[in-house]
Amino acid sequence: MAGSLLELVKSSVGEGAAEVRELKGGKVEAQVEAAALVEALRKLKEAGFRLAYIAACLREERPLVRYLLAGREGVVILAAEGWKLDSSSGVYPAAAVYEAETASLLGVEYSGRGKSMVLFLPEGWPSELYPLRARAEDVRSKLASASLRGGAFFEVSAEKGMVEGGVLALGGLHYGVERRAEEQGLFRSLPLAERAGRYPIAQAACYSMAAEEALGVSPPLRGEYLRAVLLEAERALAHVEHLVRFLRWLGYSWSEGHEAERLLRSGFVAATGSPLGLGAILIGGVAFDISGDKESKLASRLSEAREKLESSEVVDKACEELSGVCKVRGSLVEGATGVVARACGAALDVRVDEPYAVYSELKKAALVESGGDLASIMELELREAIEAMDIAAEALRTAPAGAFRSRVARKAGRGLCVARVESPGGEHVVLIETAGGDRVSCYRAKHPYVVNAAAMLEATIGLSVEEAVKGLYYMALMTPQTVKLKIRDKTTGEVKLIRISG
Repeated sequence: MAGSLLELVKSSVGEGAAEVRELKGGKVEAQVEAAALVEALRKLKEAGFRLAYIAACLREERPLVRYLLAGREGVVILAAEGWKLDSSSGVYPAAAVYEAETASLLGVEYSGRGKSMVLFLPEGWPSELYPLRARAEDVRSKLASASLRGGAFFEVSAEKGMVEGGVLALGGLHYGVERRAEEQGLFRSLPLAERAGRYPIAQAACYSMAAEEALGVSPPLRGEYLRAVLLEAERALAHVEHLVRFLRWLGYSWSEGHEAERLLRSGFVAATGSPLGLGAILIGGVAFDISGDKESKLASRLSEAREKLESSEVVDKACEELSGVCKVRGSLVEGATGVVARACGAALDVRVDEPYAVYSELKKAALVESGGDLASIMELELREAIEAMDIAAEALRTAPAGAFRSRVARKAGRGLCVARVESPGGEHVVLIETAGGDRVSCYRAKHPYVVNAAAMLEATIGLSVEEAVKGLYYMALMTPQTVKLKIRDKTTGEVKLIRISG
């Protein structure tokens, strides 16, 4: 498979490639000339590859921009150098979001990108300070300024009650975390990766998988099963918690959901000792065994929570109200991920497309809906929560006896490693470039809600303000920070502000 992927990439990039090489894990990287980049991306898209992420870093004071492409044949990384590149948004519309991110954080300019509706730094951020160029402490000192504590926001402009356009800012995702990881090294950066978003188990697992690839180690089989247990328990809890909060805002009383959330949280605490599972995932496996009393309590809570959700009809009633509301459409649908993508009929799920841990045994097919509206997304989220409980229970029941983590040497060679995990929000990606020993020369992480939030914002254009707010509120609850939703009426000049705790 790796050999055929290598040949496919060579034929796609042609004479525009300066270097094509195989990476660990059967992945292929090709460095291409800047002028040949867009055409190479076009050929790989025709070959069935989709854009998963764009990551950039400095290489000898010049930016190196990497395009991570995923397909059935494997993962391809196209890399190009230069402060000025052609936009690839004409090939992959979702590239506009990542190009805006790269422009904000590193200063790369993209010709043909046009005006972006996405910002990645707070209002008032100094134009001369690029977080991926500056020292982490410089970024943190600027953040400490009261005028820069804006957090994330959606802003929509409306005329005669209809949404005309909008802007999304998610600057809080990039307050020096990636630069701090590069300063701290491979092992000390795991807690940073774990806390840098909404889903710590998925984030820690993805980081650990990339680090294990760099170190040439694998968790023992029991450790892989227990990772799947923790990942699915987090997925179930995240989905239920999200639905509970959104339905409460809509005015629905969902007692079964509240009870299921309580049961899941109780089981999660019993298994990990933490309501978030912090510290549960280690490079080389998991931090502790889940057996005996821990196992029985978690299994019991999963079963009880599942019964609560299956007997509930509140979500169905809410979905009747929301049918057709905020139908996700337009150019960014192609880049959407997780439940948003699957609610539009796209069978994208890393657990199935590129199975990790023991998902080849536990997860056979992606769940999908076809409506693409807010109701379809909610219905799918409930279905996935129930399925996640089943997968966690199965993994817990069938996990073999034995060690749950491996001994790990604290030195890695030089190389580029990439891992992908299906987090509760969608595809999470970690890219780590090691510089030998414990040193990290580049750490980048994709957070799935970035493109999903942009796609939802695009879906509100042409809707009434009342309907648009529902979709934006739903998506804001998926972000890891407090979000301000601003509605600016162009006719009256009035600005309405809604604060949403993410």
